[in-house]
This record gives sequence, structure tokens and C-alpha cells, in this order.
Amino acid sequence: MYNQFVRKGGLIAFHDIVENQPLEMNQVQYFWKKIKDQYEHYELIDKIGQCGYGIGVIRV
Repeated sequence: MYNQFVRKGGLIAFHDIVENQPLEMNQVQYFWKKIKDQYEHYELIDKIGQCGYGIGVIRV
């Protein structure tokens, strides 16, 4: 949805990409898992297995 608003080579960031989310309503991790391999991407996660958080960045 947002890449039309981001210039070529620009970045889009997502928060709460870690699979182990403390709130069931938080669904970003599923979307992230679906799209991340379609783009150059980076993940900023403090510890594997942590509960919640995490930043995912894609380059469009």
C-alpha cells in the first residue's frame, strides 16, 4: 500500500515483527513474514525468542 508514497530506494519500517507477541490482536508478524523476502530487508531484534517488539525494514 505505501510504496506508492516512497521514492525508489526508500525505506518502509514495521514494528512488532517478532513472532512471539504478547497481545493476540497484534498481527504484524504474519504480514512481515509474508512480504519480507520480496524486498531487500533488515531485521532489528534484540534477542531471538523475545516476547514482542522487533523492527523490520524493507527497501522499495
